[in-house]
Amino acid sequence: MRLYLIRHAQSENNARWVRTRAPGGYVPDPLLTELGHKQAKTLAKFLKPNSRGGLGQKKDPFDRYGFHITHLYCSLMQRAIQTGAYISQALGLPLNGREDIHERGGLTGEDDKGGEPVGLPGPGRAFFTSHYPDLVLPDTVNDAGWWNRPYETREQANRRAGQLLDNLTTHHNNLDDRVAMVTHGGFINTLLKELLGATKPDYDSGDLTGFWFGAGNASITKIEFESDLVLLVYHNRTDFMATKLIT
Repeated sequence: MRLYLIRHAQSENNARWVRTRAPGGYVPDPLLTELGHKQAKTLAKFLKPNSRGGLGQKKDPFDRYGFHITHLYCSLMQRAIQTGAYISQALGLPLNGREDIHERGGLTGEDDKGGEPVGLPGPGRAFFTSHYPDLVLPDTVNDAGWWNRPYETREQANRRAGQLLDNLTTHHNNLDDRVAMVTHGGFINTLLKELLGATKPDYDSGDLTGFWFGAGNASITKIEFESDLVLLVYHNRTDFMATKLIT
């Protein structure tokens, strides 16, 4: 399996952080900004012409002969859906929503007292059907809200990452499977830490001794899963975007 981890394009919350560098005041389920839409379109355009020809090339680590993506997934957070929709249209692939590749913590807001994160229900099936009719939803999504549970702890996110990797390697154990997954910066970090065995509590404490793998908006990370090897081919690839678009 070839796994392409794609971070969503710039969201309203990302833009707010760039402007203020201040915590609080964020939207629970933000949409893409105008710049984010431009990033997503550029990403989709980059993937589209590289989806033709050259599949027989044995050595093509940087996908110069094409990405040849066979499966496309996105989280159920709207910034990932919007980003994935551009890719889906460009490649002619169905966009499959997954409940297990959301950002760390889940869909949350802040309580009225101490500013602590609290879980929110999130959109349900009727909302997704109305706003994103081409999104293929999991059968488990109903009108009660796809999240509808407490804030996810770091330990729970680590466990989710491990389960996801097991699921992917089981269902996409063919070397010809090229899976693109539109997800989030924090969860990309969690997945990479899980692969590297760096999910011990001291690494996830949030202090300066921890690891953080920077992933820009609309960036691509490529991982190859072979029979006896997991290879991180490249990370945070944004060379296909103009400098003014990189965030």
